[in-house]
Amino acid sequence: MADLPKEQQLIREVFTNFYESLDSKGVVVLSDVLVQVDLTSGDVTVCTPGETVSSNITVYNWISKDTDAIEQRAAVALPIITGAVESLKEDGYFDQPIFEAPITVRYSDGLAPQDRVILEMVDDWSVTDTPLLPDSEKELDVFLTRLLAED
Repeated sequence: MADLPKEQQLIREVFTNFYESLDSKGVVVLSDVLVQVDLTSGDVTVCTPGETVSSNITVYNWISKDTDAIEQRAAVALPIITGAVESLKEDGYFDQPIFEAPITVRYSDGLAPQDRVILEMVDDWSVTDTPLLPDSEKELDVFLTRLLAED
C-alpha cells in the first residue's frame, strides 16, 4: 500500500473506517455504497444509501474555492477514487461478509447530473440455461411417469 499515491491511501483509509462503522452499527448486508466528494472542501464521504452509516475524510489537495478549478479537480478525483476502489477489490475488501453480491459502488461529485458507477461486482453464482446433466429432464420425466403408473 505504501506505493499507492497519498490520495488513494486516504480513500482506502476511509473505506476501512466505513467497514468498521458498518460493523459497529450492526449492518448485516449491504449491496450499494456511495462515495460523495465535495470538491470545494475536499471532503470524501463513503456512505450507505440514505447515509445511515458514513465515514469521511478530507483530502487537502482537493480543497479549492476557485469555482473554475472544480471541474479540473473532479477530473483528477474520479480516477484516483476509481483506482483506490479497484485496489480494494483486488485485495478482497468487497469479499467481506457484509458486502452482498451484486455490490455497486457509485461516485457523486455534484457536477454530473447523476451518480456514476465505478464498481459493479455481480454474483458469480448466477443462474444459467445450461443444464448440469444433459438429457436429465427426459430421464426424470420417464422416472416420474413409471413411478406414478405403478400405483
